[in-house]
Amino acid sequence: MRIGITNLKGGVGKTTISINLAVCFAHMGYRVCIVDTDTNQSSLKWYGARDESLPEVLAIGATDAKALNKAVDKLHKDHDIIIIDGTPSLSETTIPQIEICNKHKPNPQACKEQKAAGSSFWQLERHYPQKK
Repeated sequence: MRIGITNLKGGVGKTTISINLAVCFAHMGYRVCIVDTDTNQSSLKWYGARDESLPEVLAIGATDAKALNKAVDKLHKDHDIIIIDGTPSLSETTIPQIEICNKHKPNPQACKEQKAAGSSFWQLERHYPQKK
């Protein structure tokens, strides 16, 4: 699965959401990677400071469109979930990020259930159960 977190404004929590989703999925047993497309590379800084005894969450940087496409294609083979931490601007990676994530559409029934229940992070486990 590919999840893109994007917004054209800075400081709205894109990196915070990306990291928290990644950690949540990693604790559920999924192989997770964050691809940081922002020039600040905040996800990479977080990755460098993360305790190695915690569940693995790989983070890499890709600040141009070609590198982003190549990275996601290669990472998809070894990771269950790839989270793309977007830039706070309309850059050359913004449109490819959206296109990459739109290749894999969510389950429509799961979306209806989420909307009816009022979406929240704790409900992730219902739709993405822990891996055995």
